[in-house]
Parts: sequence; structure tokens; C-alpha cells
Amino acid sequence: MWDLNKYSATECIRAILMCMEQMLEDEETQVNGIVFLGDYEGLSMSHLSKLGPTFGKRTIDAMQNAMPMRIKESHYVNEPKFFETAFGLFKPFLNEKLKKRVIFHGEDIGNLHKYVSSSILPSDYGGSKPPFDNSSWVKEMLAAEEAFKANNEFGLPPKRKSIDALGGNKEGKDASGGLVGAFRKLED
Repeated sequence: MWDLNKYSATECIRAILMCMEQMLEDEETQVNGIVFLGDYEGLSMSHLSKLGPTFGKRTIDAMQNAMPMRIKESHYVNEPKFFETAFGLFKPFLNEKLKKRVIFHGEDIGNLHKYVSSSILPSDYGGSKPPFDNSSWVKEMLAAEEAFKANNEFGLPPKRKSIDALGGNKEGKDASGGLVGAFRKLED
């Protein structure tokens, strides 16, 4: 769970984007996409107070428009009752395809199994796999530190002064920092 005393919202989103970037190194992920499973047990209003509409829009723009990742479904479990209502503030920023792929389960893990086979889930989520253990993923992420540093040297393109394909507006403001664009499916 996100420790508000240690990490800012920006640091949490950076970590998520770095994980997505690392997942994209896998050719199978590039081809097949991902199914996201977020466990929001322990989430509080204090956590949500660190996020606002502008922050939410920038984050969603980066994830859905700048990352060439195919998000097949996005499942939320153990989320508090207020989460779905709060999520409604950010939902308008999602494209129509992703809106249809967001599924809330609360504590009903059986409902999750209607979408994700229990044969691939850890026992924490009623699956047949061993309990969730991300230690190998942490090692992989730490091993990629130099690659992340090198990629961070590229910077962002300059802001545009008129409406353009990158999503800028007439004032030159670009909520995604110049990262929004179209990613087309590659044909063989």
C-alpha cells in the first residue's frame, strides 16, 4: 500500500509507468497486451486527496496515449465503497474502449474469476498459484536501473503553439507533456 509519509503521488505514478515500460520489453506483452489487477485494500480518502483532476488527466493521458501497451482489462479488487464514485471523477478522461474494460469487484473474488481464470491467479485471490511474491520482479526492475536512467536523458518535445496531433491547444498547453500520440497496429 502507498505510504503517504514516504512517497508522493508523482513518485507512485512514475513507478507504475516504469513497470509498464519494463513489461513492454517482453515481446509477448507487446503482442498480447496485459490484464491489470489492482488490489486497493487499505485505500483511504487521504490517498485520494493527493490526486486531483489535472493530475488524473495527465496520468491517464500518459498511460492510454503515450504508452504503446494494450490494456485488455482493468480489474479492481478490495476497493473501498467510495472508490468507484471517486473513480467517476477520472472516468471522463478514459477513452471509450478503456471505459468498457474497467471492472470493479470489491471483495467478491468469485466475480473476478468470471474474467480471470483462477488457474493463473495467486492463492491470495482464490487462485491455484502460490501466494503473491514480487521479489523476482523487484530484482528485474533494479537490474534495469541503468536503462531507465539512459531513457530519462531524452527529455520531452517542445510544447506546440497550436492544436496538433500531440493533443496541444492554442495556448501551447499540453496536459500530457508532449507525449500523446497515435500508436498504430503493425501489419505483417
